[in-house]
Formats: sequence, C-alpha cells, structure tokens
Amino acid sequence: MTAELLAAGSDFERRRAQELLARTPLLTERWPVLYPVSVWAHRARRRVEWTFRPRRWATLRQADPLPVRIVQHASPLRRQLGVGEVDLQDNKIANLRLATATVDGLLIRPGETFSFNRVVGNCTARKGYVTGMRLRNGEAVSGVGGGL
Repeated sequence: MTAELLAAGSDFERRRAQELLARTPLLTERWPVLYPVSVWAHRARRRVEWTFRPRRWATLRQADPLPVRIVQHASPLRRQLGVGEVDLQDNKIANLRLATATVDGLLIRPGETFSFNRVVGNCTARKGYVTGMRLRNGEAVSGVGGGL
C-alpha cells in the first residue's frame, strides 16, 4: 500500500510522503489523549518565559492611522472546500474580525516585541470566538477560535 502511494503523484508529493513516513510520530500523535496536556504545558512554558525573560512588549495604541504604509497583504477568506465547511469559513471570518479588532492600532516601536498570543490571548467562547477550522496534529478539526 505504501509503495503504491509513493508511486502516484508528483515528485513533491512523493518526497513529502517519504518524509512523513520516515519521521518518528509525535507523542500526541501516538496517544491523542495527551494532546490537551501538551497544549497546557506549552501555554505554561510560554507564560513562564514571558515572566522570567522580560522583554519590551508592544503595548502603545494609536487611534490615528500612520502616514506611511510599509506592507499591505490580502488573502482570500473563502476557499472552495467541502460542502459542510461553509459555516466554518464564515465563523473563521467572525474570529478574524475579533482578533483584528484587538490588534488594530497597536504600535510596534523599535526594540519592542509583538506577540499575537500575548495581545489576543486564548480564543475562547467567553471572548466571543466561535467554532472554526483548526489544525490539530496536522489535521483540520473544528474548534473554538478556528481560522486564526
């Protein structure tokens, strides 16, 4: 079965499949029940780092737009996916609106560090985030705050 999968597809797909088959699976891939513990440990490690490795965080907000735009980026918000995923895409847009409202107007001065996780925080239903498409162990699943 594996040989058949490697034989089909482009060179890139074959190389990617070989890389995935050759690597050792993550602990949370072997035992998915450990995934919430892994997420909790990662968040705790990040908070400890924020506490004991002080940095100058970007906190100043400016209501007026800046006179010069350095970069502008556009990305399609809706893609041609499965039939049941239309709601998840609409929810992704709602989640992006909440997150951009939090980040909008934040001024990052020289020497300051910007952290999306520090500014936005955990994306919870209490904050108004809705169910969207998230990545979990490389697979798309639905979850609160999906799309960010």
